[in-house]
Amino acid sequence: MGQIEKIKRIQNFFDFYRLAEVSRNEMYHGRVQNALYVTSTLFTKEDEFKVLDLGGGSGTLALEIVKKYPCAKAVVFEHPTVAKLPKN
Repeated sequence: MGQIEKIKRIQNFFDFYRLAEVSRNEMYHGRVQNALYVTSTLFTKEDEFKVLDLGGGSGTLALEIVKKYPCAKAVVFEHPTVAKLPKN
């Protein structure tokens, strides 16, 4: 079995969309608050910085960071099936 076939089997095994959908609500039960606390120890609201959120699910964390830090920029990189989640 080639590498591409292996990747397709993994993608068919995991329902990335469902996993991200379930964890979206969990993000607000400590994860986002902890990340915002850590960023507050590093940056001020006037600081310009970039966030790369790999496997960012619905983009909740990135959204909350750029809401708190208007000069920040964020990019969320996610599996294509999960990328549809924020639209729904």
